[in-house]
Amino acid sequence: MVDGLVESLFFTPEGYESPYPLTARIRELAPVHYVSALNMYTVSSYDGCVRAYGRDMRLGTLEEHDKEQPGWRDHPGLHMFFRSMLMSNPPEHTRLRQAVVPFFTGRRVAELSATVEGVVDRALDALADAGSDGSAVNFQEFVGFAIPSAVAGRLMGVAEEDRARFQWIAEATSSLTDPVLTPEVLAKGDEAVLEAIEYFRRVIDDRRAHPVQDIPSMLVETGDLRDDELAELLVLMYAASYETTACLLGSGVAALLTHPQENRKLQQDPGLAANAVEEMLRWEAPAQLAYRYTTVDTEVAGTVVPQGTGMILLQGAANRDPLRFADPDRFDISRQDARHVAFGGGIHLCLGAHLARLEARLLFERLPQRFPRLAQAGEVQVRKAVDIRGPLILPVTV
Repeated sequence: MVDGLVESLFFTPEGYESPYPLTARIRELAPVHYVSALNMYTVSSYDGCVRAYGRDMRLGTLEEHDKEQPGWRDHPGLHMFFRSMLMSNPPEHTRLRQAVVPFFTGRRVAELSATVEGVVDRALDALADAGSDGSAVNFQEFVGFAIPSAVAGRLMGVAEEDRARFQWIAEATSSLTDPVLTPEVLAKGDEAVLEAIEYFRRVIDDRRAHPVQDIPSMLVETGDLRDDELAELLVLMYAASYETTACLLGSGVAALLTHPQENRKLQQDPGLAANAVEEMLRWEAPAQLAYRYTTVDTEVAGTVVPQGTGMILLQGAANRDPLRFADPDRFDISRQDARHVAFGGGIHLCLGAHLARLEARLLFERLPQRFPRLAQAGEVQVRKAVDIRGPLILPVTV
């Protein structure tokens, strides 16, 4: 029975349209479960995911990827991902992460507050202009995509005129993290990664000759990484910082609009914005999945997972575990127990967590006051993906 639920989650539209009834049933029946169709275990409980993160189990080796996804080396997108810090183990992971972690510390991100405030205000101005005649507009186009696109573009050296194209590149690149990859998804991912790598190679060459205040310039100056590593790292950081933040902003707005009492709370007390962001992350995690492999026979939530076995950690399910959260399917921006796993954990804790929180907090401090009559004006269209979850189209009136 659990196999059928997992297959529905990963292989049917129900998996991306309405995952939580499926994951709730999976968690109830088997918090840790071996899925023969995937040759991996699923972990759906909060404690199970935290235990897996806390042990810092490794990710798949290149040899394991050869067995599980033969031919991956022929796909530039997978080739980049499997060798990146996102999918690598120490010491390689440590080397790559240490090169960029100084740019994403809490102190460094806090220094960006004024810049991000300006980006948020301009996005809200654009939303106001687009909806000034009372017509429905896509919130994601003017705000949800625009804010992380502008912030990531400034940090990573993507010129303003190229950012619209990079939205597609980020979406196509991020789709490669899904557990089930169709030939169409692979082809688009390969195209996006090759285009982005070539773009960032040009950025690197330019910054070597004409340094400015951005991450490519500082990485070139340190000289810690080869140019090919720099280009691939910039692709990864852009896609990660753009895609999941866009999902957070869109899903957060959708949650507020379908929970008017919570929207009123935020209107009355903008100081709730930071806590509201944590509840948005818990209630609708932008990254629904993470992967780990066991290095030894490992007990997870009462089940022994054999050495060398893959696990899919269902972060979205863990964030709605009733053993951890009271009334977990209730959206409550004043919730006091919102310690979620939306950013993962351990040595692979999301590098851009501080930045995502800053962008979201600044938006939700302003949005309810700026647009007190903001309303949903049509059906929300979500991504057709199991891993990265969030709206593509969110029609609203202002």
